[in-house]
Amino acid sequence: MGAKDIAEKALLSKNDVFADIINNFLYNGRQVIKPEALEDAPTTHMYDANGEVHELHRDVAKYWKDGNAILSLIGVENQTEIDIDMPLRMIAYDGAAYRAQLLNKHRQKRYPVISIILYSGKKRWKHNKSLLECLDVPDVLKPFVNDYKINVLEVAHMTEEQLKLLTSDYKIIANTYMQNVTRMNDDVLNMPIKYPYETFQLLSAITDNPNYLHFGEKNNGGDVTVYDFLKEATRLGEARGEARGEARGEARGEARGEARGMLQKALTIATNLKRSTNMSDEAIAELTELPLEQVKAISV
Repeated sequence: MGAKDIAEKALLSKNDVFADIINNFLYNGRQVIKPEALEDAPTTHMYDANGEVHELHRDVAKYWKDGNAILSLIGVENQTEIDIDMPLRMIAYDGAAYRAQLLNKHRQKRYPVISIILYSGKKRWKHNKSLLECLDVPDVLKPFVNDYKINVLEVAHMTEEQLKLLTSDYKIIANTYMQNVTRMNDDVLNMPIKYPYETFQLLSAITDNPNYLHFGEKNNGGDVTVYDFLKEATRLGEARGEARGEARGEARGEARGEARGMLQKALTIATNLKRSTNMSDEAIAELTELPLEQVKAISV
């Protein structure tokens, strides 16, 4: 299991994050499912095939409950690539959950199983969202073959309206996936992060930037934002630039070398911020300590 898979499961296992995603996807942001009504459900199911025992592993699964009564089992699968056989996989997961109910002789009332695929890839998922799309069914059999449809949320292609409806730390993750389509908004940059370690761990896996992970580890349990991370990254970058300038600069040119290195670092950070966020020029100037006119002159 990769670092990204582990990080995604860690964040989605939080009841409020899980409820936020489901409410956004199923109920257009209405708070239908409350975090306190969720309970962890088994994610591993055993089955026998050709005399051998195999396992099916869901990513995250929760019971939605009303008191002691189970209203539904909801499963979420993280997917980075399009899988044309996804309907076959999902019907196996859901079938295993229904079989578990069938084998439970003490449970009288059966409950539905719902599965959602959080697809984070850049390419649109246009095909194979149903069982019949995966099968070559002769016309004479089509009336008798039951279809099965999958629920796919294309996170990288969420609308701005959908993004605004998210209230949990997953809003930051969704906006990160969306950055090729939109830019990071100020409300995302400045929103308090409830789970710094899990959120920055996942940001680190998505961006392949270990600085996110180090920041999350250091600030676990603290009230921090992505903007706080950018400020610290700026300070660390300047400190490293100074250290490198001191190590290789001669005494006479050392000050000039440090100044040029710090200026170039600040310009690079300012350029990246203008390219990937919606921060104002004034905010970038304050963060990087560059003159406002110099920030305004940067073209991206």
